Amino acid sequence: MTDLAYVNGQFLPAENAVISINDRGLQFGDSVYEVVKAYGDKPVLMDEHILRLERSAHALNISLNGIIEEIDRIVPEGLQRTGFSQTIIYIQLTRGTQPRNLIFDKTIKPNLIATFRPYGLDLASMRSNGIKVSLYPDIRWAHCDLKTTNLLGNVLMKNKANDEGCFEAILFTEDGRVSEACSSSVFVVKNGVLLTTPSSENILPGVNRKYVIDIVAPQLGIPVREEHTFKDDLFTADEVFLTSTTFLVMPVIEVAGQQIANGKPGPITMSLVEQFEKNIHN
Repeated sequence: MTDLAYVNGQFLPAENAVISINDRGLQFGDSVYEVVKAYGDKPVLMDEHILRLERSAHALNISLNGIIEEIDRIVPEGLQRTGFSQTIIYIQLTRGTQPRNLIFDKTIKPNLIATFRPYGLDLASMRSNGIKVSLYPDIRWAHCDLKTTNLLGNVLMKNKANDEGCFEAILFTEDGRVSEACSSSVFVVKNGVLLTTPSSENILPGVNRKYVIDIVAPQLGIPVREEHTFKDDLFTADEVFLTSTTFLVMPVIEVAGQQIANGKPGPITMSLVEQFEKNIHN
């Protein structure tokens, strides 16, 4: 099965999908999105992703009239149509289509776009080896808590990291506080405690981040504190790991060229990996 797309009521091969040149998502990044991973016909934490989409859309005053019900219909159908063993579902809601103007028509009808593609990462290898990440100043806009398609800062930093042979980039503020990574949340392990940046407008409220904090870590009896860490704390951490939809939990073995601890995935991180996987497959 080829990659599948859905555009405003119609499923079609992804290569045939089109959107108007006057779409505000294209013109202004005036849109919100979610990425969901599915195993077979089972999306992971779908309800939580939908809640975050609703929150982002409400913050941008994008109409949700009938949209959530439509998503509820198309996701199961898209998974059935493709039949991939593991799928990455991309859902984007743009404000709609109108001639280019910073002022948007209050009656504009949103465009709903989705794609269904096979999952491509070799998670077993990545987790057993751990990943290397870069470390950059955070250059993004001030409302990172909204999952919008305004991602140019993320794009530039992620590509810079890739050019340096790294999988991700951890970002820090002017005073050196760790915020998050380009497309994932950051956890530092110190003396058996998980430390992660407190929720605010400066970071995306990661769905998998919250699941680790609320469910996985308590299941294992691992304490969690939402408190600021600084970039220097990364280098003295016992372990560092990232969470995201695409890879759930991922150990970090090197930051900005400096080895973390013994340079191997840590035991707490790997216990979280195992428990997370156990939960979603049960």
